[in-house]
Amino acid sequence: MALGRWRAAAVAFCALVVGLALVLPVGVLTYWIARGGSAGAGLGAGILAPALGSLGVSTVAGVAAVLAALPVALLVVRTPRPWTRALERLSYGANALPGVVVALALVFFAARYLGALYQTLALLMFAYVVRFLPQALAGARTALAGVNPRLEEAARALGRGPRSAFAAVTVPLAAPGLLAGATIVFLSTMKELPVTLLLRPIGFETLATEVWSATSVSAYSRAAPAALLLVAVAAPIVLRLVVRRDGARAEAEALGAG
Repeated sequence: MALGRWRAAAVAFCALVVGLALVLPVGVLTYWIARGGSAGAGLGAGILAPALGSLGVSTVAGVAAVLAALPVALLVVRTPRPWTRALERLSYGANALPGVVVALALVFFAARYLGALYQTLALLMFAYVVRFLPQALAGARTALAGVNPRLEEAARALGRGPRSAFAAVTVPLAAPGLLAGATIVFLSTMKELPVTLLLRPIGFETLATEVWSATSVSAYSRAAPAALLLVAVAAPIVLRLVVRRDGARAEAEALGAG
């Protein structure tokens, strides 16, 4: 659609949105880091442990969520029945639950019935999987739907077993979509706060909890490095996902035009 004389205004509006959404927060964080440095505050002196904690739990959560979503996605794609669609809707229903609700439910259950799991990384990982399963399921379902099952059937006709054919044919073809789902879960876990605060083991910190604990006492110079690191990790990943999506869309349009 031609914008005509409104083109400059549209470009200015888009630039304003980008500025308010990205440039302004990064600028404010940079200001607080510089202010903390001039005041002698150790810039990010204690940021290594939260950073490693965030990377560790986010990576495990991303992989675990995709592994949990894979059987459901496979049933939905390969066995389209009313009960599989109901299972899919039930899985997506977790998306409507706030993180604090999931965390409180698990705190109550673990403290009352599974005391050995209370305040452990295992329970925290389970909470992340429950919380972000819909994101992993969406990626897994789309990825598996794009793989022709006849390719797997051909591999089985050549002598491979069902599991071997699935691992050798379907998984590699679906890998980009599965990786995208795991990446989205990774990003969501990195910034998740309520679940982490309520279920983390004592002494375990992430970048999100570091930002929260610092800002709760108005220590913005201490919070800024962790917040900026969150942005630095998330921005390239999001950009990569957007570029990949646009590339796939352009390729599909080119094939359709041809």
